[in-house]
Formats: sequence, C-alpha cells, structure tokens
Amino acid sequence: MSGFSLILFIGIIAEGAVDMQKSAIWATISLVIVAMGIIFYALNYERYPVKPDTLAKSDVIETYIAQKYGDEFGWTVRQGRKIESEEKLSLPPEVYAQSINAGMDLETYNGKFVDYYVFPLLPICQKDGEEQGVELIVYEHNGQFIGDVMSSLNSVGGPRKTLTKDEWLAEDHCK
Repeated sequence: MSGFSLILFIGIIAEGAVDMQKSAIWATISLVIVAMGIIFYALNYERYPVKPDTLAKSDVIETYIAQKYGDEFGWTVRQGRKIESEEKLSLPPEVYAQSINAGMDLETYNGKFVDYYVFPLLPICQKDGEEQGVELIVYEHNGQFIGDVMSSLNSVGGPRKTLTKDEWLAEDHCK
C-alpha cells in the first residue's frame, strides 16, 4: 500500500467515522499503521540467507598450485567459485576418513571455519562414450590454503587425491 493510498484509506475511515468517538478513530489508524509495519517487516525480513557462491578466477590459487605441484600439475584451471562457510566445520567421522584417504586431513579443522574453492579442470576426456572430467577443491582457513582434493564431475563418490593431468588420464583410461 503506497503512502497516497494510506492517506486515502485514512480519509475514508475518518469520513465514515464522523459519529465515532475520537479514540475509536485513533485506535483504527493505529491498528492500520501497526498492520502495515508488520507486513513491511515480513516482506523485507531476511532469514539468514545462505551466502551465494562468489566467482573465483583461477589465478587465486595459481601460486598455491605452483608451490605444491610445480609444472607437473598439467591441468588448465577454469574459473570457479568460492563457498564461504557460515558454520564451523562439523562432519561425520566417515567424511573425515574419506578426506584423509584423499590426502587432506579435514579433521584437524573440526570446529573451525573452513572456506573452499571449486575449480573445473580441463581437459575433459571420453571414456565409454561419456565425457569424464574432474574439479579441484581447494580448502582455505584464515586466508591460507590448507589442502586440496579432486572430485569427479560425472560419477558419485567421495573426494580423491589430487592427481596430475597425466596421472589422471592414465588412471581413468581416458582418451
């Protein structure tokens, strides 16, 4: 309801309430204003929305990758996204075990805020008539990169140890 409509509404109430007592008019006006306030609040209230992913250019992790893997990495890192944690890390024991098997000890960061980046990697290869690809997940705590894992784009499964491009192509028998 716009301000002009509110004035008209109050005017109509006031005209029809000539015989009403002054307190009844003011009570009606007060109720209308309170009702409008509640509606306005409800429409504009944000219920702790999940932070949207932010785009992240590959150069964010360029130095980290160069220091950890050197020239052997071999992947082309595409633009990805950063996911900022809103809660302290608290995962089931089996997920911590999966991360350790993949070369990243997330249990060390239990109870701490851990953000992560997800970057699709190229090339994508053909296997059994389907395109196969992976993404690199790089974890960050207090502005420092703390580790990384790989995840398949097409299959179900947990994280796996980060491989160089050549290792992955050989292991997954891709063409």
